Amino acid sequence: MINKDSKTVTIQVLNREYHIKCPKESIDDLKKSADYLDKKMREVHHVRGLKDKENTAIMAGLTITHDFLKNQQEYERTIAQMSEKIRHSLQSNENVD
Repeated sequence: MINKDSKTVTIQVLNREYHIKCPKESIDDLKKSADYLDKKMREVHHVRGLKDKENTAIMAGLTITHDFLKNQQEYERTIAQMSEKIRHSLQSNENVD
């Protein structure tokens, strides 16, 4: 949400500047996101040899989304494993009493 405490921030992706209004407290996150996007777009551009920026953006977006979903699944698996260990530990403690 943009409010009176927002600021216009200039970011650069694939040598193109974008001016984005952003809450002051989110400026660092915006810059990190832009740097990450730029890095991924450059990787896609270089590895796949894409010349068209739109196709590069789509492929970078798909790569980022794939990585995010893979990490989310791993996170959910880890939480489920930890929950199971806690449940097992609590049951073991109940049996000791």
